Amino acid sequence: MTVESQDRFAVGSRTQSPPVAPPPFPGTDAVDPNEVFSSPGYTGPPPPRNSVAVVALWLTVFFIFLPPLLVVSGILGVWGLVLSETRQGVGRRAGLAALVVSVLAGVLWGAIILFTVYGG
Repeated sequence: MTVESQDRFAVGSRTQSPPVAPPPFPGTDAVDPNEVFSSPGYTGPPPPRNSVAVVALWLTVFFIFLPPLLVVSGILGVWGLVLSETRQGVGRRAGLAALVVSVLAGVLWGAIILFTVYGG
């Protein structure tokens, strides 16, 4: 027996398993490294958005004076609230604001119409 065969620390004396990659950092599972490091400096991933909730809020503001279309903005507000559950709460406030304002404006318009027709 040679000295190398008895030396357990000699190069090649053990079979090495391939290195195991560490788990990804939370929140970066779906981030493409090529996109992050493609330009000079570090560019973080784009922030998550909830376009449905934002559109619902803007349509509510525009449709305050068009009562039948408040239903559309209310439905979009509910849809934005549902989508906010899958997007870590992004857009929850905008969806809720769209829903509340469209319901309040609808109730106000309903009272105005009832007072105009029946209140005389």
